[in-house]
Amino acid sequence: ANGCQALANITLTYNQVAPANFDGTYTVGAMGANSFATPDAGGNETWTSLNKRFAGLLIVPAGKTLTLQSSTIEMLSPDTKILIEPDGRLNLNGSTLRGDACNNNNFWSGIEIQGLDIPYTSADFETLDATHNYGALYADLSTIRDALVAINNGVGIRAGGIMYLTGSTFEDNDVSVRLSPLTFSAAQPHTISACTFNMVRNTPHAATWWATDVNQPIGIWAKGLKLPNTLYNNRFVSTMPTATTPKDKRGIGMRLDNVQAKIDADISVTNEFEQLFKGIDVANLLSTQRLINIQRQDFYLTGKAITLANTVGSTISNNKFVVPSGSASLDTYGLMCASSKGNIIQNNTFTISNTLSPNTRGIVMDNSVSGLPSSMSNNLFDGYFEAATQFLGNNLSLSTSCNAYDDCKIDWHLNSTATLPTQGTCLLTDASLALRTHWHFTNEVGSNWAGNHYHIVNNNPGFDLKLNIDNSPQSDPKLPVATFVQGAVTVEYCSTNPLFTNNSCAVSFPISGSGKTTTECTNGNSLEQMLYNYLVQEQSDSLVALLQCLENEEWATQLLAGTYVDEGDYELATIELQKLDSTTL
Repeated sequence: ANGCQALANITLTYNQVAPANFDGTYTVGAMGANSFATPDAGGNETWTSLNKRFAGLLIVPAGKTLTLQSSTIEMLSPDTKILIEPDGRLNLNGSTLRGDACNNNNFWSGIEIQGLDIPYTSADFETLDATHNYGALYADLSTIRDALVAINNGVGIRAGGIMYLTGSTFEDNDVSVRLSPLTFSAAQPHTISACTFNMVRNTPHAATWWATDVNQPIGIWAKGLKLPNTLYNNRFVSTMPTATTPKDKRGIGMRLDNVQAKIDADISVTNEFEQLFKGIDVANLLSTQRLINIQRQDFYLTGKAITLANTVGSTISNNKFVVPSGSASLDTYGLMCASSKGNIIQNNTFTISNTLSPNTRGIVMDNSVSGLPSSMSNNLFDGYFEAATQFLGNNLSLSTSCNAYDDCKIDWHLNSTATLPTQGTCLLTDASLALRTHWHFTNEVGSNWAGNHYHIVNNNPGFDLKLNIDNSPQSDPKLPVATFVQGAVTVEYCSTNPLFTNNSCAVSFPISGSGKTTTECTNGNSLEQMLYNYLVQEQSDSLVALLQCLENEEWATQLLAGTYVDEGDYELATIELQKLDSTTL
């Protein structure tokens, strides 16, 4: 063996690089003289401050507990695995499980937590397997990386293992946490809190390493189950190099297939999704038993933040979206509702990371279909969205009101097949039923419109969009001139009384001439920490986008101008310099 030294372009096995401390099947409590640590009277083992190289199968059998305390175990081959049998328990305290550090972090299989597929009791999650029907994993302040599936809770009749994960880091796994369906219909209240799911490596360890249908890493992947509100205060982030990573390969935070889920920071701390391809990707079968509730979450520079496909009764509210700029080959959006019914979309904030953001949308309503009403209200769209709200196909059960637009290129865009019902209802005794929409100001100095900009573009030649509006400022899309509407749009005032205004709105309406605040640009995060992280990680695109958002800050304009000069883009540098007071130059 030669430690970690090896000749270039030669593929070596782990034993040729550095031999394993153990190679074979290791069963906790049954290894005698070959044990890494002397078992206690119950056959439990505690490995403290150990650094071992392991190949093979590590079994935690029923009735036994293995505790790793401040230890690092390198898992040396693709079939190296940890198996926690029903009523077995693995504790990870300040420890690391990783691939072979001497062999390009070669990937390993991961941890499987088995169960007996017997209905849970509440005590099972309060004390981790009180009924002894399930394997259990407890991980605190630990790191699991380089695994095919870092943690999965069993398969088939051995499904249902329990996990309690806090303050831990998952890095460069194909899938970090895989939650499997059970034969009984029960929630799986696994606690996953204050964990970081970091996607760094932008090439797979092996040709078949990444999940073939997504071809990129996933943080949490759940299928065919119910997720209660026990996933909170986690950070899903891609730090892959922007220059060499396609935007559609930056990783997925959470993938939910045929799942009922509540992800809500109402009594906890929000999850954060940063610089990913997709934040929360939902693909359900149309069913009233698969409700999706996503509230009070933060999405920063994630290309497709929330995607809902074939969902029923989804609630998307009080989320913050900072949407990155799209491209001709890859559009970006905050929320996509595709063939979904009964959506409630309210109180969300959509902002843009870039002053020039083509192919970028806030909300896309794609065939929300008729039969079950959907609503979109009290949302704020702030920034140069190419289409802040995009309507595709049949949306004849969608009602909108109290939405506000600021600095958008197009507020509403209807494609060639889009339809909507009449928006707003005229009732002289109730102004709250009339449509109130705050269309973007059309004469703001310093806005970044390139060419024409519109309140509404209706590209469906066979459809006349009808709006029954109140008399609030900015409610008429045809003001100040009718050319801010393209296509067939009929506007009816519900009353000639100028005091007939819909005062039921909760959204904060924009003020003419005001730019974005630092809080809006950073999505509430620390500005100093974000700048530092982008510089250290060489995330140049994200750094430029942040500086562009902070256009009202003189120091940001100076930095942006210097950056453009370094990049040789003198036209953009001149535009930024012209914003500065002459005494600053």
